[in-house]
Amino acid sequence: LHSFPTRRSSDLVTNTTVTSLQKVFEQVRPFIEMNINVVTTSAEANYPWIDYPQLALEIDSLAKKHGVRFMQAGINPELLSATLPLILSGACRIVRKVVVRRVLDYREYDLFSAGQLKLDEKIRPLGITPEKFADAVKDGHWKLGWSYPFPAITQKLHIVAFYLGWRLDSVDVKFEPIISKTRKQTPWGFVIEPGTTTGWKQIGSGFMGEEEKVRIEALGIYKLSPEDGVNASVTVSIDGEPKHFIEITGGSVEDSSFVTSIRLVNILPQVLKGPLGLITPVDLPMALPLAEISQ
Repeated sequence: LHSFPTRRSSDLVTNTTVTSLQKVFEQVRPFIEMNINVVTTSAEANYPWIDYPQLALEIDSLAKKHGVRFMQAGINPELLSATLPLILSGACRIVRKVVVRRVLDYREYDLFSAGQLKLDEKIRPLGITPEKFADAVKDGHWKLGWSYPFPAITQKLHIVAFYLGWRLDSVDVKFEPIISKTRKQTPWGFVIEPGTTTGWKQIGSGFMGEEEKVRIEALGIYKLSPEDGVNASVTVSIDGEPKHFIEITGGSVEDSSFVTSIRLVNILPQVLKGPLGLITPVDLPMALPLAEISQ
């Protein structure tokens, strides 16, 4: 990031560094100013007009000035929380409510490998009592070690609502603990005892008036087992005419980092066909598999 070309030598650059939109923009701004398109996996870049309106306007204006696009792509939120439910909604005459639910096994992620997260019970979300968990997520504010379990949930709610023609009046985010029924050894220097947290549920709800129109649930569980009562999966439910329900298993929940990379690569040819500025993948033609990988 500190050795930039002196002239435009690429059409597009990908960014897979951090979640923070501000930091991502600092990293890729030189490329935008060299008239190079940018696609990032940062969840905060999915639909930042709600959470970061001034920053979103700055990015949009700069990209349009230099004739390029800035966009977020990946498995989540782009594919699973936005594109997929909107595609299903397109097969409805009427849509009343959209519900997306994602269940992950955190053995796939090394979320707690750095610093004091290995040992400090005060800031880690696993292996603590339900009371400590409740105190640390009071009023929907996450005060535990990892910065945020499933980032940009308000953006996920608003992007679905926007493309369905809804304007949300309010958004509510809350967290619930998932309690272990068995003893689980972790690789991070602590044990999850029965009766302590083995994960959490994050619930985001978008309302028009008093009516919930969009709901996104994300469950993260360490060592997911039959006792937890759920399977690693993504489900999308559309309450409409007609109703739709699908359940996805396999790569999207068992190897999501790899699928994120695949989605990112497959969408690149479509980026150059999109409108200029800060855009979302919904603004693009359908991202189909690249021809050379289709057999």
